[in-house]
Amino acid sequence: VSEEAMMDALDVAQAPVIFSHSGARAITGHLRNVPDSVLARLPENGGIVMAVALPWFITEDLRQHSASRAAEEARLEALYPGLPDTVEAQLAKWDAENREPVSTISDLADHIDHIRDVAGIDHIGIGGDYDGMPTGPIGMEDVTGYPALFAELAQRGYSQEDLEKIASRNMMRVMREAEAHAASVTDMAPLEYRAGEPRDAAD
Repeated sequence: VSEEAMMDALDVAQAPVIFSHSGARAITGHLRNVPDSVLARLPENGGIVMAVALPWFITEDLRQHSASRAAEEARLEALYPGLPDTVEAQLAKWDAENREPVSTISDLADHIDHIRDVAGIDHIGIGGDYDGMPTGPIGMEDVTGYPALFAELAQRGYSQEDLEKIASRNMMRVMREAEAHAASVTDMAPLEYRAGEPRDAAD
C-alpha cells in the first residue's frame, strides 16, 4: 500500500500492525518496503516489520537491473512486433552484456540494521517469503540459510537476546497483543457499509 495508507492504518490501529514481507525503503526503493516515516511510528504502535529475503526487494542494484531488463524487453517487442524469436534472441544478447547483480545475506542484514536504527530492536522479525519466490539471496537460497543470516547479525554485534527477538520473540509478542485486543472487543458490532453508502451513514 502507499505510505499514506500505512499512516492511515497506524492512525486508527489499536493492535500492533504487521508488515509481513518488507524491508527498509531507505536501503532499497521498492514500494513494498517501509519508509522511515512509518518505521519511526512503529514503537508507539508496537508493530513489526518482517524482513523479507526476496532479492529484488533487498538489493537496489538488482531492482534497477530488473527494471532496465523489462524496459529493454518492451523496446524489443515494439521494434519487432510478431517476431518473438527475434525478441528472444536480442534479449538473450542483452542479458549476456548486462549480467544480473547478485543479492547477498549482507544485503538483508543491511535492512535489519536500518529497521533497528529507526524503529528499534523490538520491531523486527523475519518474513522470508520462501513460499512465494524462486530463490533467496546467495547463501540463503532456502530456509537452510537462516543460520547464516543470524551468524552475520552476530558478527555485526547483535546480542543473543537481540537474535532471539528477531527470530521469534518479537512476533510472538505482537501476536499475543493482537489476540488480547481482539478478546477485548468481542462485544463490538462489525462496522459494515452498503455499496455507495457514505461511510458516516453507518455510524
